[in-house]
Amino acid sequence: MRDTKALREVIIMWEYVRMTRTTIALIADCDDTLAPDTTVQLLELCGVDGKTFFRERANPLVKNGWDPTLAYMRGMIDLARNEGPLASLTQARIKELARRLDFYPGVPECFSQIKGEIESDARFRAAGVRVETYVISGGIAELLRASDLGNAVPYIWGCDFAYDADGVIAFPKNVISFTDKTRYLFMIQKGKIGPAFEGQPYAVNAPMTEEERPVPFENMIYLGDGRATSLACRSCSATAAM
Repeated sequence: MRDTKALREVIIMWEYVRMTRTTIALIADCDDTLAPDTTVQLLELCGVDGKTFFRERANPLVKNGWDPTLAYMRGMIDLARNEGPLASLTQARIKELARRLDFYPGVPECFSQIKGEIESDARFRAAGVRVETYVISGGIAELLRASDLGNAVPYIWGCDFAYDADGVIAFPKNVISFTDKTRYLFMIQKGKIGPAFEGQPYAVNAPMTEEERPVPFENMIYLGDGRATSLACRSCSATAAM
């Protein structure tokens, strides 16, 4: 997080809250927003050069019509086969390497600092304002959840692998790419999150009036890196910090 002061000033605009729904959702992308690309970091911790991987494995698939997220996941799975350099990339290994991820200065402690500043302010307490924090990433969810970020942000969504009998990455299980991220904004908006909604991907489609939705889009602040991949989320949220 390069400028948490500017972000706090954005939230202070809610000094006199004129809404009955007083939850503010602070939602962030991860790669190149909170940290240098975490998938590249993982690859390099496994001895795979990140630039070469994307140039020689992921990008050719994209040029052949693959979704970029599926392309990098397929490239990683290929390297996990036949004693490749990712042959030992198990779920446990991903979680182990997650502790070695680098984040930008101020991350992840900025989330608790911002939440604390807002919720401890008497003006906001009187209005019932509270801050919820989320990360929606096209990176690897288990990697992010097992990192320091996972201790600071309760809800982190990203891509997931299925694992083979030996525990090694074997197939994409969940993919988040570009506009897929907006599905999670609607989940936040409708309150369709948490253990009660795990394994219920269609719950977000249930009809709900605007008044019933606990976190309207105008209460969302989205943090992204300014690239085109963030456009869909930026168009939904009221405030975008890049």
